[in-house]
Amino acid sequence: MSAPGEPGGARAEAGRADDAARRAGAGSARARHEAAGARRVARLVLAGALAALAGVLLVVEPPWRVPGGPSFFAREGEALVPVVKRALWWSALAAAAICAALFAGARLWTAPLSGPRAAPAPAPRWLGPALLAALLLGAGVRAPLAGSGLWWDEAWAVRRAIVGEHEPAPALDGPAPRFEAAPWARTLFAWEKPTNHLPQSIASRAALELWRAAVGAGPDRFDERVLRLPAVAAALLSIPLLGLLVADWGYPRAGVAAALLLALHPWHVEDATGARGYALVALAAIACALFLGRALSTAAWRWWLSFAAAEVLLLWTHPFAVYLAACFGAAALAQLAHAGRLREAPRLVAANAGAAALFLVLMGPGLAQVPLWHDVHRTREGDTREVGRVVSKLVRELWTRAAIGVPLSVPQTDPERTYPDLRVLRARSPVVRPVLFGALPALALLGLAAVLRRPGPQRSVALALLAAPPLAIAGSAALGHLGQRFHARYLFFALALVPPLLAVGVDTAASRLAGPRRAPRAAWAALALAVAGFAWLVFPATRNHAAHPYAGMREAVAFVAARPGAAAALRAGVGLGGDTARVYDPGLLHVEDAAGLRALLERARRDGRPLYVLYGYAGRNRHRHPDVFALLDERRLFEPLGRFDAIAPEFVYRVLRYTGAPPDDGALGRRAP
Repeated sequence: MSAPGEPGGARAEAGRADDAARRAGAGSARARHEAAGARRVARLVLAGALAALAGVLLVVEPPWRVPGGPSFFAREGEALVPVVKRALWWSALAAAAICAALFAGARLWTAPLSGPRAAPAPAPRWLGPALLAALLLGAGVRAPLAGSGLWWDEAWAVRRAIVGEHEPAPALDGPAPRFEAAPWARTLFAWEKPTNHLPQSIASRAALELWRAAVGAGPDRFDERVLRLPAVAAALLSIPLLGLLVADWGYPRAGVAAALLLALHPWHVEDATGARGYALVALAAIACALFLGRALSTAAWRWWLSFAAAEVLLLWTHPFAVYLAACFGAAALAQLAHAGRLREAPRLVAANAGAAALFLVLMGPGLAQVPLWHDVHRTREGDTREVGRVVSKLVRELWTRAAIGVPLSVPQTDPERTYPDLRVLRARSPVVRPVLFGALPALALLGLAAVLRRPGPQRSVALALLAAPPLAIAGSAALGHLGQRFHARYLFFALALVPPLLAVGVDTAASRLAGPRRAPRAAWAALALAVAGFAWLVFPATRNHAAHPYAGMREAVAFVAARPGAAAALRAGVGLGGDTARVYDPGLLHVEDAAGLRALLERARRDGRPLYVLYGYAGRNRHRHPDVFALLDERRLFEPLGRFDAIAPEFVYRVLRYTGAPPDDGALGRRAP
């Protein structure tokens, strides 16, 4: 055998070099061939998109021919359809410009890359069954709420966008209300207030249409479980997806724990089970993080396209998440620059541009309605002077919600029981406060440090998730949007980061303390104890969700309907939420002042008819309508018949029956307690 320095060895080395060159050439040729194929497919898809957008521009009336045109934005009092026509035309034009630019630059963003990228490491075999178990646990925890009665925002969406409502509003001497189905234009585009989360409403309406066809129900009927099915499905899917995200970060054990934490998480259980868009927000945020990490690792088009689709879903559901999308884009660009792979940046730009084009078409008509409600979230004058205090409270509220799933405080306006919040948990155990504001932040920081130390793009994804909430808070403060109507759930995407960091922190701490040989067993034990401790800590909230509905509205209406003579009775709802119960009782009268209530008393006495009054939101209604409650609290006039519990004190409904006694004029002068 020849030594390397001998002629035979030189020939062998030259042969190996030739083989390597041939393999590299073959790989380069294959990359060029794949790039050419991707370019053909991309141009074909973009040509189809341009043709469809051209059709929209030709079919939809141009804005200057539509009432209120050519303005993109809606004006107060305008009908929805003209606004949709104008905004859709302008949005289609902008989307067509983006697609044309992508078509022209296809050679740039489909160019072959310099070398192959590593595929994600295969997941352990036990990961799939473990994540499935977490999903099943989440389904069991969410089942009671999924079938419970509607609360305010859900009822608003049902009446205004998903099902429809009975019109006109009931009046003592008015015509009988008739059901009017919600136009599909409202389901698809209505955004005069951001209570209508469009993808959720579309999916819920489609599910209800299929349900009605299957059971033969009328157009005004709905089933709460079917209505919430899209949200529940998204919530459950987000559980294993979060586990996969953490496993991609290099911590499969912690991925299982993070999935279990999300399955039990009271904030996720409450806000991602209802027929609202927050389940889709959590799902899309987690999916964006997962797909972006894989796209940056592999440069594969399937992950870039998956990331773009998840980004569209995120912003279509909750445009406020634009802060998170911006952080994802900046983090991805920084990662490519740091890794010396800026040649891949056109793929990032193309994915985001394509997502923007689709988002504009889907959400453009909704964005045009922002001027109709933008003042809703503006900082009130009293808050403007103390923005620092508002931000501090919001940060503490967000951390408490994201870490242990309960609010800082719930107004305990119900004298009959308390409702889970941080104060209730602290009363249960003195360790809650030091754990929440000491141990858990330390674990989250340890988890963040562990993720950032690992090589690869996942750390950029984690930094994007970390930067989004403070950026959103700072942006909202700068725009004056941190008013009393700004809710922590607007930052619901924080659940894509906090449970994972806590799980990784526990895994890392246990592994370091146990040493290399005993690390796996110690980490599993520590994670199991952490999940069990979390379940114990949040048990009051879990029990609350299992034992009570979202609101007592459905039960209150059913109780009145079962009373003797209910068909001939007068039925009224009081103040805030008084008309919301019409989703269950279309004939429910609405009372907003003492004069209206007195008119009902007189009619009931004159006609000899029973009168039932129901109300929720007791704290706010007593503050807003003290004159009404001065009458309702007169036991000579009203007899309490029932109290119908809920997961929050303001969602508790009460039913009173008018005794038939004549009202005393002095009752109006006494303020309700």
